[in-house]
Amino acid sequence: MEKIKKKRSWFWLALTVFSLMGQIAWVVENMYLNVFIYKTFNASAGDISAMVAASAVTATLTTVFMGALSDKIGKGSCLYAEDISFGECPYSASCFCVPI
Repeated sequence: MEKIKKKRSWFWLALTVFSLMGQIAWVVENMYLNVFIYKTFNASAGDISAMVAASAVTATLTTVFMGALSDKIGKGSCLYAEDISFGECPYSASCFCVPI
């Protein structure tokens, strides 16, 4: 019984940490990248909105795809941080897994 509670608490801790990391990456993208694009390319507010929407769609599709891939491979018990590695931080090309 104690082992199950320990695994459950580890799951919620990992989920919370990875969720916060994704939110921080999203804020950094929206604050700094959008200002850079606006100033460098003279982009309009509509262009910035389209870029943010494209980023959100990319992150969502990556989440769905990686979830389906992990189910197919049989590693469904892992928590993937694909929002960070693919959707939010293009310079990071790896997806890591935390066993739950």
